[in-house]
Amino acid sequence: MKRRTFLTTGLAAATAPFWAEGTLEAMMQNTKTASRPSELKITDLRVATIARAPMTCPVIRIDTNQGIYGLGEVRDGASKLYALILKSRILGENPCEIDKIFRKIKQFGFHARQGGGVSGIEMALWDLAGKAYNTPVYQMLGGKFRDKIRCYADTTESHDPQVYGKRLKLRRDQGFTWKRSIPWFKAMAWSFLPERRFKVRWKPINAPGMLNATQNSAFASHP
Repeated sequence: MKRRTFLTTGLAAATAPFWAEGTLEAMMQNTKTASRPSELKITDLRVATIARAPMTCPVIRIDTNQGIYGLGEVRDGASKLYALILKSRILGENPCEIDKIFRKIKQFGFHARQGGGVSGIEMALWDLAGKAYNTPVYQMLGGKFRDKIRCYADTTESHDPQVYGKRLKLRRDQGFTWKRSIPWFKAMAWSFLPERRFKVRWKPINAPGMLNATQNSAFASHP
């Protein structure tokens, strides 16, 4: 018997049970795959506006041709239109090509709320990619650094130190160990004064009952 014939016969005999019983096909059918990433296409972008949570939060949903979807938030309660105007520019794109899509739409972003549409879409794309590859997004960005993160909580200001102190103590009782408070309306009013632009000063407030409180006495305006 020739060497090639021997190898062919032996290989056929060894693999016959698998092919005969359809084991390989069954394995592929039962393997958990979130999707076929290379064939993914964006088919729709929709918005659900959540009110009083505590502020208005437009949450976007990007749908695909394979049934999986990604969620993102238009930041700081900005208008949902910042995301909706970009819908026509992402339809038909592969959501896993995040950088390509981001470079395509970033020209329509800006600082703060005006960048809400671009950042919300990017967030939803990462969510989609993680689902497509069945892996946490942090793993796609280089791996996990920690198991928990220390969060801070904004606290509504009050001109009454006692009221302000009670609000900060409530944050402490809720488990927050890092607190911040910014008087937004006062800060924005100051920002329109030419001599105050791009100057940020932080002043501690030493009122009774207040914990780690700082007040922003001037707020840098956006150009």
